[in-house]
Amino acid sequence: MMGDMFPVVAPGEESESRGESDDEKVTLDKKRRPKRRPPKRHYCSHCGKSFSQIGHFNVHLNIHTGKKPHQCSQCGKSFRTSNQLSEHLHTHGEERPHRCGRCGKGFMRPGRLRAHERIHTGERPHRCSECGKGFKSTEELKIHLRIHSGLKSHFCFWCGKGFGRSEHLKKHTLIHTGEKPHFCSQCGRRFSRSDHLKKHMEVHDKGGNEPERSGVGRVFQC
Repeated sequence: MMGDMFPVVAPGEESESRGESDDEKVTLDKKRRPKRRPPKRHYCSHCGKSFSQIGHFNVHLNIHTGKKPHQCSQCGKSFRTSNQLSEHLHTHGEERPHRCGRCGKGFMRPGRLRAHERIHTGERPHRCSECGKGFKSTEELKIHLRIHSGLKSHFCFWCGKGFGRSEHLKKHTLIHTGEKPHFCSQCGRRFSRSDHLKKHMEVHDKGGNEPERSGVGRVFQC
């Protein structure tokens, strides 16, 4: 009866089964053991984020500087990363069956066409819950929400001032560089910002001359 209750194991079989369980245990230990990650030696002076690879660090810096080194050879549009450029290049080879009835521009997806049509209609269906301001797309709304949240992901290299949008950072950097890319076609005067040029052009439209600016920045009417 005792032999019926307890299975008889041969000496060789016992050691074999133990050996298999030991191997399984070693395999499980290896799986449970956390993988060692390389140390993050590259630190961003703008936001404090760290990276283990110099390539990833350089790509991240483009967010703060607004630099877009990867340019499309077909349309001239620039991108921060090579992956973004590769994804964009597919758009040149694909069909655009969804066309705008007003300007004829084509789109691959109907959702993109609807978003584009709002440029013509002026429709702004995406509203900010904080201030009620309307936007044409969810992307524009997300960017706007940074104003309320205080999130500033773009920082000036020279003074450290933070901005919620890259285009605002670009305008700000002109203060430090002294660059004036916008010029008046009538008198040749240059401006760092397009809105300053537009205001200046109003003087020519009215047929007058803009007041001279003194060294201390005050405006005197001639």
